[in-house]
Amino acid sequence: MGVNIPHVLKGLNEDQSWTLFEQVAFEGQGQMDPKLKVIGKDVAQKCKGVPLVIKCLGGLMRQNPNERYWSFVQENEIWKLLKEDDGVIPVLKLSYIHLPSHLKQCFAFCSILRKDYNIPKDRLILIWRAQGYIQSQIRNENIQDIGDEYFNDLLSRSFFQEEVKDENGNIIRCKMHDLIHDLALSVAKSSFSSMKDDKEKLPKATLNELRDLNDLENHLGIENLDMVRNVELESMEAILREKKRLQSLRLQWGPNIRGDNKKNELLLDNLEPHPNLKELTVFGYEGPSFSECPELQYLPEGTHQLTSLQELCVKNCPNLRALPDWVLNLTSLETLKIQSCSELHCLPEGTHRLTSLQELHVEDCLNLKALPNWIPNLTSLKTIDIWGCDKLQYLPEGIQHLTSLRSLSITGCPQLSERCKKETGIHWPHIAHIPYIYIEGN
Repeated sequence: MGVNIPHVLKGLNEDQSWTLFEQVAFEGQGQMDPKLKVIGKDVAQKCKGVPLVIKCLGGLMRQNPNERYWSFVQENEIWKLLKEDDGVIPVLKLSYIHLPSHLKQCFAFCSILRKDYNIPKDRLILIWRAQGYIQSQIRNENIQDIGDEYFNDLLSRSFFQEEVKDENGNIIRCKMHDLIHDLALSVAKSSFSSMKDDKEKLPKATLNELRDLNDLENHLGIENLDMVRNVELESMEAILREKKRLQSLRLQWGPNIRGDNKKNELLLDNLEPHPNLKELTVFGYEGPSFSECPELQYLPEGTHQLTSLQELCVKNCPNLRALPDWVLNLTSLETLKIQSCSELHCLPEGTHRLTSLQELHVEDCLNLKALPNWIPNLTSLKTIDIWGCDKLQYLPEGIQHLTSLRSLSITGCPQLSERCKKETGIHWPHIAHIPYIYIEGN
């Protein structure tokens, strides 16, 4: 009977480590910067011959090809951890920490996949889309193309590997290294959470499950809130206001919300976030207008205390006639997006107190007839984007005083577009100074 002698796999030697690092970190950069080469060789040596670490850090450093950043990686405390048995994960986490926020949530979502799973690329992108992770920054940009960019970016950073291509060279499947999957599990516990209420699962897992998750940070998305049946029993103990590290909150209702406004207003109050929140999105809520129910809050009652809030997005709220006055208290607000609010007819008086506001997006508000005359007082405003407001006829007087304004886009507003027409429109002399102007039909 033979004896099986174990074979210990060795890591890459110093030359092999540098060759692999060079291929990844200097890809497409032409002539190699001598200073970066010296730093890169030291980093490659510190990776202890572990190919995955070399590729992940190489991909990270390729995204930031400057001496200061490379020195930061070279001198980081993580190298002490690599000497320990479980030190690979903290080193890999450095690559995750420096991901853009939109890629972080896409990567963390992959923690639900089983190890060694052949991931269908298009299916994964479809799920990202359904979760609301893929966001277009340019109107009419193809969402699938954006999803491809997200996927390819993660692939180039070695978060995905073993890609399989079709006969045309297009990637159709890939895998995650076991250690990368462990990293996804690690970051998903604290950096990402997404809850979907389901009719069958709701009695077993309610919003109250959030009660003890005070370490949540970054993004929390709660979808299908219309499926909550007993608001008091299922959400009273969610206590989002104690999640101090939560940066972004998305609350989304589905098609079953109609006819039960009081329940959903109470649910919104129960989901009041901590004042540190910086981004709030409310989607699909059909609460009553303020003029009809002034005693009821449309957004969470504590929203007016969100002095750190930087972005407020209100989408698909067809009964909203006006924004509440407490919006004026959001003095850190930089971006205000109002989309698909067909009954909105005005913005609150005094919004000129929003001195930090840089972007104003108003889309598909069919009954909005005028923009208020205090908009020219928003001295930080850089972008105005108006789309699908066909009753809107005039820009506010004094818009020529917005010296910080860099972009004005008007689409689906035929009367306003005519008045902003180049050379002949009555508004043209007041907007001609803006560097980027898009007027539909011009």
